Amino acid sequence: MSGQPKMPLRGMMEDPEGASGSRAFTVEEVRVGAKRELFRAGPRMRFLMPRISVRVTTWILNHAPTVTPNQVTSVSALLGIGAAALLIVPRGLLPPLAAFFVYQLHILADYVDGELARVKNLASIRGAYYDLMVGRVTKPIVLYAATIGTWLSHRNARGAALDLILGALIVAGFLLDKEAVDVWYRTNAGRGELEDPYVVRSEWAVRGVRRVATRILVGLRSIPAFLVYQIIAALAIAAGFRTVSFFSAYDATPRSLILILFAVSYPTLALSRSIFIARTGHIPRRQDLVRDG
Repeated sequence: MSGQPKMPLRGMMEDPEGASGSRAFTVEEVRVGAKRELFRAGPRMRFLMPRISVRVTTWILNHAPTVTPNQVTSVSALLGIGAAALLIVPRGLLPPLAAFFVYQLHILADYVDGELARVKNLASIRGAYYDLMVGRVTKPIVLYAATIGTWLSHRNARGAALDLILGALIVAGFLLDKEAVDVWYRTNAGRGELEDPYVVRSEWAVRGVRRVATRILVGLRSIPAFLVYQIIAALAIAAGFRTVSFFSAYDATPRSLILILFAVSYPTLALSRSIFIARTGHIPRRQDLVRDG
């Protein structure tokens, strides 16, 4: 991580009395200490998740002060893997529904660990690295678990093995997108201004209709959206929609259609992002989509 900007480093605020003191934290104190009031980017982050996470963090600080950020990160990892395990189930509506909600808990825990660290002043390079690696490893596992579940649901059909190839393309696109950012950081070592996760405004802000369209596109290709599509596919299968034949060689289920969509969009958008970073020197990020005011 040497030479990269301090992204989600823990411990951004000194707590004068300590998390283990007798004084109870208020939600507002935690919100300020965790810097959540400064980071407004994206509907889930702006309107819902931080409103929940700061309350969970406040409860932990007041009722379970010995809980550490790394412990919460470990819980986040287990929840992400649990969501992945549910996606392997080949049929039924309950597994994708459960996977969606378990994954939301994974995201919530990912918020809470950083908030705990910042409020309790537990800055740690290793903690930040652990947090990043949990996210970097969990997401491909979730994506490919859904791939395996899709293949299992029709493994005796024509061309079913193509599901596994599509899943590999999705994971490759995800990793390419992350690598494009990491490589740019490594080649610009020492430029600490490259990214501050608590900056609200961006010099590359997208405005107007383009901002709305970009936010919709980003949301539609997110992993939570991917999980919603799994639920829709399960509903379609339950309603009697079974397969679509492509060139009499591939019988695609509704879940297979999701893989096709993401196998095209993930690598394409990752490559586009890589080219954009190389040409402009700017890493597209959520702050670019914040509305003024």
